Amino acid sequence: MFRDLKRSVQTVTADDRYIFAGTNMRGGRGSGDRADAGTLFVFDPQTGRRVFEEVVVPGAKSIVSIRYNKHGKRVYATTDNQKLLAFDPRKFQVLETWDIRSAGTALVGVPEDVGMIHITAAHNGDVYGVTHRDLFRLNRKQGQIEYLETPPMPGLYQIVEGQPGVFYMGAGTHMLKYVVETPTFNR
Repeated sequence: MFRDLKRSVQTVTADDRYIFAGTNMRGGRGSGDRADAGTLFVFDPQTGRRVFEEVVVPGAKSIVSIRYNKHGKRVYATTDNQKLLAFDPRKFQVLETWDIRSAGTALVGVPEDVGMIHITAAHNGDVYGVTHRDLFRLNRKQGQIEYLETPPMPGLYQIVEGQPGVFYMGAGTHMLKYVVETPTFNR
């Protein structure tokens, strides 16, 4: 176990070697600000030590969602200030960042000024995510964010892929389903 008195651990993911975590600048749920920014850290379970920790997005209070993507072997994360980033899990460096056009959803138990922008790594290697009102995809091959069909209600949080191309997300007291349609061509 590792305890951090300055920051709360907000989100975690892992690859075959390390644990990657995003923090919130508050030092424990509801204990007030203890740090200047949220950080991304890398924990080595073999040594029981952090091998990297840094503010990877200036101005971010929190890394709100983090996921390892086996396609391309990258870690992707989102921040409360509407950024998506790609992180190299062996060089410990941010490779690229993208702006997300809308804020995340505030959730009970998380400071109200921290909007949650959840992401998931899909079977095809793209990264899908939700903000308060948008469903988006990072098209890895093109290196850009694409906004998908507008969901029928706001307040989106959490996203997971069930069957390939079928995504589920929360929206208030509802669960929504989104199916990625593969274009078909007829002659």
